[in-house]
Amino acid sequence: MTYNTSHPLVLTSCRSDLADDRASRKLQDFYLYYDRWYGKNGNLPREKYIFPIDKEELARLDILHKFFFVVRKNNLFSASLDVEQPLRVLDLGTGTGIWAIELSEKYPHMHVQGLDFNMIQPKMHLKPGYGYMEQVEIDWAPQCDDDSLPTDSALSQWASKLLDAMDQYGRPMRVNPEKTRQQLALAGFVDISETVIRACYNPWPEDATEKEAARWFNMGLSSGLTALSCAPMVRMLGMSKEEVEGLCDRVDKEICMRSYHAYCRIYRLALAELTILALFLVITLPGPRVSSSKST
Repeated sequence: MTYNTSHPLVLTSCRSDLADDRASRKLQDFYLYYDRWYGKNGNLPREKYIFPIDKEELARLDILHKFFFVVRKNNLFSASLDVEQPLRVLDLGTGTGIWAIELSEKYPHMHVQGLDFNMIQPKMHLKPGYGYMEQVEIDWAPQCDDDSLPTDSALSQWASKLLDAMDQYGRPMRVNPEKTRQQLALAGFVDISETVIRACYNPWPEDATEKEAARWFNMGLSSGLTALSCAPMVRMLGMSKEEVEGLCDRVDKEICMRSYHAYCRIYRLALAELTILALFLVITLPGPRVSSSKST
């Protein structure tokens, strides 16, 4: 079994020093500084993927992998499958490849393939009527059941600005579970089931599993706030780098306050009654898209 453990795409972090000019040169300097965002690393078209792909982002995706592993109660997937069979597994949007790697290490008899933006698209696909799909989407709008989170919180402002910016960019991050189910049904998928996971921003819950998951979610979000926010808010909302970083700093402080019993919803859609596994993870938390494939 072989796989490439290196990350071919490495881009400059948003936290690097940029020009302080807030006039007409602001965006020009931004674009010049991030010259490598525009297709010079691998085959990824940067105009279609606005978020950074750097070592910090790769680490953040691995942290979020741990978060999802915990909320699945230490399972790599939620479907009821005969794992003794030589299943065929497709991880589309494989990111760092950590999920595909761990799955193939745990089940070496399975055929696991990871695909991502920076990979030549395969010429083969599953025969219609076969496969299993599991779709995971994060709704970034913060929720709070006891009103402990102020209505004018930095977290609420951040989520609103991020969603608005991505709407303007043409890559909306808003989650509409009902519409998603309808689209999946129209595409021919059957036996669609939905599970809503509560992703708490810090370990305020009493439940041990939720508490551990919250620690990982907090770490992943805290380390990725600027990466998530910098390009969308500067390019689409006209904010300065300093304004974005100031907002992210305030959000970072709030998500670490246990007195704020806030969380966001994660929707898991499973499509069952299929004979060959094709596990498809689509996470709307933007992150690096680095190809990873494995063979035995």
